[in-house]
Amino acid sequence: MLQHGKFRLGDFGIDHGPYPATAELAAGATRFPECLMSNLIRKVTRRIDRSIGMAIECVYLYRLQDRDAIPSLSPPPGLEILQLQPDQMSLLTEVLPSLEIPKLSQTQVQHSQCYAASLGGRVLHYSWVQTSGPHSILEAGRRVDVAPGEFWIYDCQTHPSARGLGIYPYMLTFIARDHLQRNLREGIIYTTVENIASQRGIQKAGFTLKETLRSLRIGRWYMAF
Repeated sequence: MLQHGKFRLGDFGIDHGPYPATAELAAGATRFPECLMSNLIRKVTRRIDRSIGMAIECVYLYRLQDRDAIPSLSPPPGLEILQLQPDQMSLLTEVLPSLEIPKLSQTQVQHSQCYAASLGGRVLHYSWVQTSGPHSILEAGRRVDVAPGEFWIYDCQTHPSARGLGIYPYMLTFIARDHLQRNLREGIIYTTVENIASQRGIQKAGFTLKETLRSLRIGRWYMAF
């Protein structure tokens, strides 16, 4: 990481190196705006933590059963819900440009359906739904088999420009109604304890918190306990 007195931030995925080593940074810190240095330190710290850090992670698991009431939510005017086919996966990059479509797992494509929300001809949100096969809850360090009658909603993403429009909770109610009408009995969705916005959207859609899953994270590896 230290090469010829240089600290290469590229090792942490930051494309602004090389920078002077720590002593040189301290000597020349006054040349950098304080906010820039603070942001830089936070980015490096997060990268280090995700690589070798240790923490207790919590995942909230929510459920909605066929006997539960589904709220009637109004979508933004003109919102269209699409069920994407495998040859339409490239549309997901309109929501998350960094998404690498070829790396979508075969299991995900085989056992899941992707729902997308389009407004003004542009995809602004997507959610995946799985009704069979094995399912991994990464942050909880668990791998479960989707039971008959269950549908698991996961990997939900909203474009930053569309946040606050109510698309996410509306999508969840749409998916729940769609699957309960097919005689499935229970929907399951989860999110991390830090993701307050997701928790609010899930609860607004009528899902109820049922369980907290915990794991020990060491770098990028999770172990359930």
